[in-house]
Amino acid sequence: MGASLSWVAVQDRSKAELLDLLGLAVSTAEAETNDSEYFGYAMPSGWYVVLSGRGDLTELPTVPGEQAVACSVEENVMVSIATGWSRGECTWRITHDSEQGIEHLETEGDLPDCFASIRDGLFAEQAQFDAERPQVDYIFDIPVQVAKALTGYDYADPEMDEEGNYTEIEEEVLVRVRDAGGKVKASQLDDLPGSKGCLLLMIAVPSATIAVGMALRSVLQLI
Repeated sequence: MGASLSWVAVQDRSKAELLDLLGLAVSTAEAETNDSEYFGYAMPSGWYVVLSGRGDLTELPTVPGEQAVACSVEENVMVSIATGWSRGECTWRITHDSEQGIEHLETEGDLPDCFASIRDGLFAEQAQFDAERPQVDYIFDIPVQVAKALTGYDYADPEMDEEGNYTEIEEEVLVRVRDAGGKVKASQLDDLPGSKGCLLLMIAVPSATIAVGMALRSVLQLI
């Protein structure tokens, strides 16, 4: 099966804002590595990437930070999308959908400077191989390569740079700590740094939200 992934990248200083927006936190539980659907990567380029095995991070209503880039790929149907953000507003979008034709490419907004050369190079490769290898879809790579040129992140090989050199990148396992309603998930609290088994209850009232910390382990000892 082909990859079905999406990711969003922000400058490293906006990492905390991005994780908060997505309701995610860095996990300290090694056992969850194989079960997690979210991973984080601090790129040498200064970008922080959140990779998702579910959902489409190109469709977020907003993204924090001065600059952000999102990308999604559906290799089973050969659809790829890249979007760019500035101060929370989507400023450009590139879409390829092979079901609309092998050379399908839609663009919107103020495209990055690297777009034209990437587009021209991959269209040239497509034309060169169309007769011999009609099933090869080079246009699919245009959104992906634009996102890589801006952030340094390549989902197929995140540790290889533009020159083909490898740089070790630490992978962070991310866990969801808020559900769709914004409530803290108690089952995830043990994974948070410094939680030490405390149960955090969020009580919503009309005028304020009161955070009550209960030392759960101490209580259990009294029962």
